[in-house]
Amino acid sequence: MKKLLLSLFTLLLAGQLNACVMEPGVWQTVEVIDSAGDPGVLALSDALFQLRKKFAAEMAACKIPERPITFVGAYLDETPMSSSTLTILEQSVELVWNDARVLPASELVSSPEDYVALHKAAEKAGKDGYSATIHVSGAQSTAINQIDVNFWLYQLYRCVMREELKAFIRIADSSGTALFIDEIAVSPTVMVDPLISPVGGYIIRFEKNTANPLLVDFGPLAEGGEHQIRLNESYRQPSATPPLSEFKAPLAGND
Repeated sequence: MKKLLLSLFTLLLAGQLNACVMEPGVWQTVEVIDSAGDPGVLALSDALFQLRKKFAAEMAACKIPERPITFVGAYLDETPMSSSTLTILEQSVELVWNDARVLPASELVSSPEDYVALHKAAEKAGKDGYSATIHVSGAQSTAINQIDVNFWLYQLYRCVMREELKAFIRIADSSGTALFIDEIAVSPTVMVDPLISPVGGYIIRFEKNTANPLLVDFGPLAEGGEHQIRLNESYRQPSATPPLSEFKAPLAGND
């Protein structure tokens, strides 16, 4: 009898988890939290990632060699970054530019209009590297909590984190001449779907929508009650569904 009940429960669980994965959700927002202040690593690293791609393309087009970059000025809304914001900048730079560095707070140029200090900082960077300044503005974040009202057996939540900012960067050579100037606005999101069941909870889907998207989710429940984790690096927005085998239509003539 115990084996029979266990088999029935497994079949019921499999059906509901497959429904969770395969059927569309109807999401109801229950909470929205907005905040402004320091930029997040998610948004700042996304902005730097896009700026570095543009910088590399421009240097290649102009046949100018790429060299290590030293950030000699860092500003948040036109004022020098605080120590906490500088830590976020350092973490973001480390993620994107392995050969770049941020000067210690005591050595950073305090004003973006102090051209003499910026010129001296460019000279100090030397001919083997470039100096850079970065201005960050409009930093804010939003957290959205939702409930799937189409999920009737267990409860499926959706947690969405969205960050926004604008980043302006100027890169110069040792003479202080600008080699690259650009501004980019980003609004990356991270979405997590935790499944809450009578036996506990686990994450069924994770999606990072940035300049370098990432999707991780569980496949349909396999025989034996096990899930297969799928890392779908080929997934790109705004595709309606991930390019997985179960979603692909059969090719003509392959009936």
